[in-house]
Amino acid sequence: MRFKLRNGINKKGTVVIFVLFVIAFASSIIINLSERSVNSYEEVNDVYLMNQAYIYGKTAVKIVKNLIEDDDFKEDSRDDDWFNIPMYPLQKGYISIKIIPLNSKININDINSSNDNLSKRTSSAWDGLMQEYEFNDTETTSDFLKDWIDNDTKISPTGIELERYDYLGNTYQTKNEKLSTLTELTLINKELYPAMKNHFTVIAEDKQININFVNVNTLKYYLPELEFYAEDIIDYR
Repeated sequence: MRFKLRNGINKKGTVVIFVLFVIAFASSIIINLSERSVNSYEEVNDVYLMNQAYIYGKTAVKIVKNLIEDDDFKEDSRDDDWFNIPMYPLQKGYISIKIIPLNSKININDINSSNDNLSKRTSSAWDGLMQEYEFNDTETTSDFLKDWIDNDTKISPTGIELERYDYLGNTYQTKNEKLSTLTELTLINKELYPAMKNHFTVIAEDKQININFVNVNTLKYYLPELEFYAEDIIDYR
């Protein structure tokens, strides 16, 4: 009798263990399916947001294009419609459009200009901004940048030619050509582009700075003769 009772208990225990095993197995499957569903939802949501951002971006470009085409082109003013585009609210944020004329920045390639005065002014502005942002190594001097841009192998006083650089696993030499895009500064020093993008460009052909949109540090270092008045000019416009 005792043997049968124990045997019955053992059978019940086996059934309980089996049931628990099935429950655990089913739970793991459900959790796995749930995680996959969450991941799939996140992927679909990311694609949706990317497509939505693309549509917003194209719409913003059309708005800017229409506003610029309607501009009188007499002068760039902070009262122009293209500079005062209101923010557009969205369900989870807003769209903000900011237009900065490129002629409010310094053409970085002028550091190697055949116009000696222009080259010196650009070099001086670069070196001044390097000090402003506390870049003190030799790879951030105007001579170094000039050797990067010019098409010869003559070494400037604090420059260097035919140097090799490693960036993202690739090896580069000094370009010895004009910069095609300002992001090329990252090949020299990865911190240069974020610091200099508001002061320099590679596109502006105008040799004059747009005083209505230039920022204060660009104004001070590119036009040092106006340094004393720079803050007042920025406040007045």
